[in-house]
Amino acid sequence: MVDEITKFNITTGRMSMVSEITSETFLNLLLIMWLDGIHDKYIIMTFKKWLASPNIKSTFPPATYDTSDMFTFLQNLRVKPITKYKANTATTSIDNRLQLFIEGERLKNNYHPQLGVVLNGFLKWIADKEKIILTKPGSKSTFTERFINNLGFKSDANFVPFSAGWEKDFKKFLVEKYASTNNIIQNVKKIKAKNDDIFLLAIDQEYSTRQERALTNMIINSGKSVQSLVTYGQAFDPGSTMLPEGIVPDLQNITVKVLNPESQKLEDQKYILSPTPWYYLEDFKFTMNVNGSPVMEVKFNTQTSNLTLNGKTLSLSITAGKAGKSNDPFFQLGKYFGDGLQYFIASALTKSKPVDIQLEGNNKKTAFHSFLGSGDGMALFGYDFVCTRLYKARAPNMVIDFSGQSNPIAHIVNFPSELFTVEQVSKVERQPIGNRKYDTKRETEVAQTSTNGSQGGNNGNTVNQT
Repeated sequence: MVDEITKFNITTGRMSMVSEITSETFLNLLLIMWLDGIHDKYIIMTFKKWLASPNIKSTFPPATYDTSDMFTFLQNLRVKPITKYKANTATTSIDNRLQLFIEGERLKNNYHPQLGVVLNGFLKWIADKEKIILTKPGSKSTFTERFINNLGFKSDANFVPFSAGWEKDFKKFLVEKYASTNNIIQNVKKIKAKNDDIFLLAIDQEYSTRQERALTNMIINSGKSVQSLVTYGQAFDPGSTMLPEGIVPDLQNITVKVLNPESQKLEDQKYILSPTPWYYLEDFKFTMNVNGSPVMEVKFNTQTSNLTLNGKTLSLSITAGKAGKSNDPFFQLGKYFGDGLQYFIASALTKSKPVDIQLEGNNKKTAFHSFLGSGDGMALFGYDFVCTRLYKARAPNMVIDFSGQSNPIAHIVNFPSELFTVEQVSKVERQPIGNRKYDTKRETEVAQTSTNGSQGGNNGNTVNQT
């Protein structure tokens, strides 16, 4: 099986890298891990309590982050309404604006040098947008208020779940971030290579509730120009239903039982493997140092399928439900690395040069450009952070599925426009699905062409390797 499948293995060799980072960068990564657990509802405790849990504390000793200016800032950060005292009276009025404080001192215009550091600038971005949406009686609190409370550094802080849909703001943040540098192409429907290059798309998750499937359809509609990629990250992500359309048929086609007419017995019959996706199957190691001392080492061994974090083995294929039932935050990190391993590997591929492969029947090598696509805001944000801050690479090769239940569209960051062209979704196609007028036959064809998957989950994607 390995001999056959490695024929479709794109490789830059084994990945091993050491990165020197700041304590603020490391603290941000811990925040992302914590937020990912809150997003998938397997962490229901404050950041302070999570850091203090025995297995997290022993894996990431406080000395690796608690001396940073950002940690001091987070410990003292507060939010409350602006109180105005009317002149010559004893009465007060409440201004309908959100105001940040540090140790009782108001931040002028909600500005502090550390505010822009938290979550790569996301906290400043969201606080600016929410500053006029202060909580009113009976209304939901803003993300900024909830986030500061859930840090757990207030004396009366108890964890309170975020309002529904909060992770979508992380996608909005990324779109605005790369739109400001003209490094994003929005509303992409299909891609066409100018030469023989191949756009490889590894799908983490996509919307499918109403057959949006923007990422799968991009592969289907683009012919040979866009083909699917599977890494060990996808293989161990328990939420992925892409695998039954990729790896599983490959395994089934290796050896099957057939009835021998002469002996009337079932016998093994082998087939040559011809997988639909391409694969990236290599050992992986990434070490992060702060002031020369290692604070985190992520290591994956392909021979044993063993993933370790700081030398401790992580349980892979952990579902959110199983993680939520565990009282061990370190065990829960196995769920985080369902997404995390995908974008750690994707970040390494982004930093590397495109892979050149001599395909059968071609006189020259074909260049493969690897991208990771998802509709999961926290996964995309984590990818952007790891790629730019840990790997210190350019913008990530990222496809943002922003479909939801309305607009089946995708946005591509770091698109190689010198090698590919795009066809964008029309204005009619960008309308909410319930408001569109579809040809019934076309709608049926789209539904049949799309790969089957569970509603609202990760979905299959296949393309012929011809």
